[in-house]
Amino acid sequence: MDGKGRCLDNIFIERLWRFIKYECVYLHAWETGSQAKVGVGRWIIFHNHKRPHAAHGGQPPAMVYFNQIETDQRVALDLSRFLSGQVLLLGGPLFEDHG
Repeated sequence: MDGKGRCLDNIFIERLWRFIKYECVYLHAWETGSQAKVGVGRWIIFHNHKRPHAAHGGQPPAMVYFNQIETDQRVALDLSRFLSGQVLLLGGPLFEDHG
């Protein structure tokens, strides 16, 4: 999202609205706005947590996102252990007292 009037800025939102219309809205005949709100909300949860996405190797976006957070947390924990000298390196403590 880098500027006013750029066509590439809207492509993601346009694609999402197309999916919502063709996979959700056009398939249901809701009678009230609150029914539509619940139906679209359910579809968005399905889209993010269950629907496979080719861009993510067939995984849902939520799985990719939460796996990345878990990986980032693991890296941060390993880094903190490394910096505190708790990591074992080549079979012994990283910082050994040679004195």
